Amino acid sequence: MADAGETMTAAAPLGSAAVGITMPRKDMLFHIGLPKTGSTSIQAALVTLGDGLTTRGICFPYDRIAYAEGYPSTGLPTGAPQTDGLPHFFDVPQRRPGTSVDWEAAVEDFLSDDTAHMFVFSHENMALLGDRLKRDRMKILSGRANLHFLAYLRNPVAYLDSYCLQLVYGHEWIEARASTLQVRRYIQKGFTGMFAPYRALGTLHLHDFDALRGNGGLLADFFETLGVPELAERAAALPELNRRKPRANLSAVLVALKQVMPRNDARRWFALTPVLIRAAADLEPPMAHRFLPAATVESIEARWREDRRNLAWSNAPSGEHTLQKPPGPDRLSFSREYFDELYRKVSSDLPGDLLASLRTVEAMAGHDVEQGLKTAPKVSME
Repeated sequence: MADAGETMTAAAPLGSAAVGITMPRKDMLFHIGLPKTGSTSIQAALVTLGDGLTTRGICFPYDRIAYAEGYPSTGLPTGAPQTDGLPHFFDVPQRRPGTSVDWEAAVEDFLSDDTAHMFVFSHENMALLGDRLKRDRMKILSGRANLHFLAYLRNPVAYLDSYCLQLVYGHEWIEARASTLQVRRYIQKGFTGMFAPYRALGTLHLHDFDALRGNGGLLADFFETLGVPELAERAAALPELNRRKPRANLSAVLVALKQVMPRNDARRWFALTPVLIRAAADLEPPMAHRFLPAATVESIEARWREDRRNLAWSNAPSGEHTLQKPPGPDRLSFSREYFDELYRKVSSDLPGDLLASLRTVEAMAGHDVEQGLKTAPKVSME
């Protein structure tokens, strides 16, 4: 094991206490993200291989009633399999009441179970929640177990670009690219600041997402890090998930829609967007440039250079192969011709209230939607 606080630069198995080796304390591994670095694929593999983990002394608690059909799947509660565990470790609201997991008991059972040597908790947004850690609780845990924090690091331009597009395509509210909290957070703090709360509590492990992505490399790396390489091959054979091909004009339409529709109206949003996404696939090719504009990309790259020095990660990925796309346009817009064709394609597939929502942004065609949003009319909830 590395000393607490040391930054790791490559996969190092954490399961050395598994068989025949007496260790003074157990290991608790928190897979903290980042978002947009294959976390859904990792969590799906953990659920799929859960029984195999248990027989190898690895505890991965999750709601087996809600996720009996696996993860991800239609009809499941919002969030990753351990989303309901966030309030146990972080000062965040309970997002999924009614879970079958008693997280206080789950941790205590692990610590008292002679057959278990590792506890795994995985949620991609933990990397963004360091300031909301329940430090008193984590300090108590650090006195009873070795705490490890694993983050897959991705070139931040690609990571933040993908994250912003996820916000655009999801029901979360976004007014403009420059207002996105995650972008502002990174430019202000960098990975150095984001990870500081974790470095103070245990060992921080940073693995290179850009080098591992594709061909099962990410999943193999994760399970090898757990110290169960015999499961790595099975995990690597599982499909990687959540690959999205955003479209430029459609992205601008969706940003505009977020301003005229009731904020976070998930029901209406998820009834509308799948139809738009299917129609857009025939109207334009996948985006050939970044979503974030040049000025924002330059600020992110400046912070990334500083990060690489501060993290003392001599072999940090340059991510140059992920940055071949040019920055996004300064002006986020969609053409009137595009809107008319999009509306025509979906007019027979959407009910009248959703068509009315779409029609409300028609006046924004040809204009900078980020500049004109404040005067846009809101769509009635009725």
